[in-house]
Amino acid sequence: MFSSYQLLGKTLDAVEARVSDRFEDLNSVFVLLDKYCTSVFASDAKEKKGEDLSVPLEAALNISITLLKMIDSGSTGPDDRIAEELTKIRDKYFGR
Repeated sequence: MFSSYQLLGKTLDAVEARVSDRFEDLNSVFVLLDKYCTSVFASDAKEKKGEDLSVPLEAALNISITLLKMIDSGSTGPDDRIAEELTKIRDKYFGR
């Protein structure tokens, strides 16, 4: 796993100049991924319920939505339509 982390670091270093305008979005993904991992691995329950389920589920949806929106700056492609559908699903289940 550490080698994957190092590879990601090298990739981000290589594209640093292009990431700068989307740093906040990318940083948000890392914060949400930390929240996801903390929630998922905090409990060994076979089936999670309540907050044990809602926290990582919402984090996973928010990560997906953010990554899809970051693909390009346009708003008419399949990436944008999928992000819209996931946003509707997130809002339906988490009351936004």
